This record gives sequence, C-alpha cells and structure tokens, in this order.
Amino acid sequence: MGDLDQRKMDATLRVDATTSRDKLCIYRVPRYLQENDKKSYFPQTVSLGPYHHGKEHLLPMEHHKWRAVNMVMKRTKHSIEMYIDAMKELEEKARACYEGPIGWSSNKFAEMMFLDGLFILELFRGADNDKGFLVLGYGRNDPVFAMRGRCIRFNVTCSNCDHHHNNMSMTEQKNSARKVVVVTSHHQLKGLRGSE
Repeated sequence: MGDLDQRKMDATLRVDATTSRDKLCIYRVPRYLQENDKKSYFPQTVSLGPYHHGKEHLLPMEHHKWRAVNMVMKRTKHSIEMYIDAMKELEEKARACYEGPIGWSSNKFAEMMFLDGLFILELFRGADNDKGFLVLGYGRNDPVFAMRGRCIRFNVTCSNCDHHHNNMSMTEQKNSARKVVVVTSHHQLKGLRGSE
C-alpha cells in the first residue's frame, strides 16, 4: 500500500471519528436529487443552519435576523453574550447533528445557532398569539415579522424533509417536529420570554 492510500485511509478515519452516526439527523441533499430540482432542495429566502449560510441570494434575510436579535435584546434586557455563551455549551452536540464536518470557528458556529434559533423562535412566538407580532414590538407592516391575515407562509427547505412539506403554514410547521430543530435549553427560552 502506498503513502497516498494510507493518507486517504487516515483522512477517512479522522472524519469518521468526528462524526457520531447516532446523533446525525441533518443531512446534505444527495447530488442525484439536486440535479433535477434545485429549487425544492435549497433555500430561496432564508438560510437556517450552516449548509447554505453566506450564500449571496440569502444575505438580505440576515439583516432581518439581526433585527429580531435587537428586538429580543430590547425586550429581555439581556446581553447577547449570555446567549452566545449558552450556544457554545451546546456546540459539540449541535455539530454532531450535521452530516460531515462544519469547518467554522466555535464563535461563528455559536453565533449562527443563536441567530437562526432566535429568528425561528421569534417567528413561532409571533404566530402563536392573537395579536401576532405587534405584542412583540414589530410594526403592523413589518416585511417579515407581521401577520398577513392569520396565516404566515414560511418556506422551509431542509435537507432531511420531504419535498411536499417544504411549503407549510406556520401552524403546520409547529405541528411537524421534523421541520425545524432548534437546539436550545430551558434557560435560553426563559431568557427570550423576558419580563412578560
């Protein structure tokens, strides 16, 4: 066996050592599915998680995620550092959920978990009460955090979801545990509730 073969074997062992198959639950879309129907398997509006983070056509929504952060920090009077530190405590478990290594620093990964998780929770909270997002401090005509009638359409594309579940109302998504996994703890949820 040559040096090249040994290096390939060693590299495979290193990847396998960092991937825990028993916790793996967020997969990449196989290439053969991507080729025929990219729009069904890739996000068109918002990136949730590391796989599509930073793609140019999804960047405008990052602004709205930070708007949600500002709104939650204003309501709770907590520092962002408290939440980021809490996410760092969950980082190893969260990374183990993803197929393949995520080559990000601890800070970048924790920030992404916080930002995306808070964004999802804010959407759920706004859709879960009679006054919608108004009670959370958003304006009636907010481009993202506003009720349009009583049904919010939120296209979620995730690599471990069936194609026909990608376009669901918020209520349908809340009832579908497969749709979005937010890694958080009771402490962070309590902090998001603030002084309500």
